[in-house]
Amino acid sequence: MQIPTAQISVKSSRESLREKTVQAIMAAQGRGDPTPNIKVGKLTDGLYPLIFGEHRLEAFKRLGKTHIEADVVDRPLTDAEVAVERFRENHDRSDFSPREQANLILTIMRGEGIDQAAIAERLKISPTKVAKLLKVFKRLAADLQEAQEAGKLGFAEAYELSALDDHNKQRELAALCIKGVLGREGLKKKLKVELGERVRKSKPQKFDVEGVSLTVDGDMDAQTLIEKLKELIRRFRKGDKIDDEDGPLFLGVSA
Repeated sequence: MQIPTAQISVKSSRESLREKTVQAIMAAQGRGDPTPNIKVGKLTDGLYPLIFGEHRLEAFKRLGKTHIEADVVDRPLTDAEVAVERFRENHDRSDFSPREQANLILTIMRGEGIDQAAIAERLKISPTKVAKLLKVFKRLAADLQEAQEAGKLGFAEAYELSALDDHNKQRELAALCIKGVLGREGLKKKLKVELGERVRKSKPQKFDVEGVSLTVDGDMDAQTLIEKLKELIRRFRKGDKIDDEDGPLFLGVSA
C-alpha cells in the first residue's frame, strides 16, 4: 500500500546514509525503474516505524515524492525483531558493512538473550562469521572500522589487526596494509612478533617482472607483491631512490 513519507519515523542502527546508494535510487526513479517496497511497522501514534528501506525513503523525499509503496506489519515489533528483518533484507547487499552487521547482531542477542551460536542459527549464517564480525566490532579502532567500510582496508586484514590491544599499533600496521606494503600473510607474521609468538624467517623470493629480475626479502602475498613491484620498477627505471619505507627490502635488482 502507499503511505505518506511524512508519516514514517526512522530509528536506524546505521551510522549514516550512503550517498552513493541514495543517488542510485534517485537515478533509477528518474528512468522509471521499479523500486522494491520498503517495510514499516504498525501505525502507532500517527507514525509508521521504518523497519528497512531507509535509503529508498530518503531518495523519495529528495525527489519530492509524498507517498511510497510499503509493506506494513500488522503488529508492533521489538527492536530485536526489527534488527532481524534488517539483517535479512540487507544480507546479500554488497554495501552491507561488517560494522552494521555486528551492530544488528548485538541488538538481537541482547534483545532475545541468546548467544553467538543461537544468533548464527537465527540468521542462517556461520558461527565463525558471527565471531569474526563481533571481534572486529569490539576490538578494532573506530577509525580503522571506517577505513574498512570505505574499502581502504580489507575485512581479512581488519580481523587480523583486532588481535592487538594497542589501537596505535593497529593503525601503524593498517597503514602498511593500505599502502600495499603489507599483505595478509606478512601482516600475520608481524602480528606474531607483536604478540610474542615464534616466527619462521621468510626465504628470499625471486621474481621476473616486466623484464626486470628481482630478489626480494618480504612477507607480502604474491598478488600484492607483484603490484607493488610493478610500481617500484617504474621508479627504479626512472632513477628514483628506493628505500625500506617503499616496501620489501630489495636484495638484488637486475635489468
